[in-house]
Amino acid sequence: MDIQFLHNEETKLILEDIKTQCVENTKELNKKKNQILQDFLNQIESNIGNDNFNKDEVYHLEVGPRLFAIGGEISGQTRKYKGELNMYLLTCLIDENKDYFKNYTSMNFAMFSKHCFDTSPKRKTLITLLDNSINWKIKNIQNPQYANKVIFEKYLIGKFQDEIFRKFFFHEYKSYREIVQILGSKARMLMREIKT
Repeated sequence: MDIQFLHNEETKLILEDIKTQCVENTKELNKKKNQILQDFLNQIESNIGNDNFNKDEVYHLEVGPRLFAIGGEISGQTRKYKGELNMYLLTCLIDENKDYFKNYTSMNFAMFSKHCFDTSPKRKTLITLLDNSINWKIKNIQNPQYANKVIFEKYLIGKFQDEIFRKFFFHEYKSYREIVQILGSKARMLMREIKT
């Protein structure tokens, strides 16, 4: 059975809204980061010739921890977008292939997602995707190849290699990561100034 992949325009708009929100949040975080770095650069310049000012000490005790915290928040935005992109694709696939996915358990969805997208949503998120009209024990009896992790992994490797939905995921995620890199370019420039 071939898996169909069609975009639902309504859910695609939701994904775009999430991407926009994550990008905007990342912009704001980068503004904070840039301001911290610019203030530190100004502090360095105003203390030229001051033997009591230790640039490295100030960085490690004051500036660095603030930057690491912001970096963690930026990474959180990236993880959020990646998770939402993953769920968007799983939802589109399920909508177009209800008969195929109705026999999946949360383990199957996790393995499918990990195989196709190199990541998987948390179990409590995956549970929302389940077709509960069939008990998981019955699903496993009816589809023994789905019940065993080793056998199911071999099945996935044989079935899903070069699918369009995999390409879409990696293209979209790469595009988002490139935006994040561009947004962080000023901070990298300021760091180079500080280090010189």
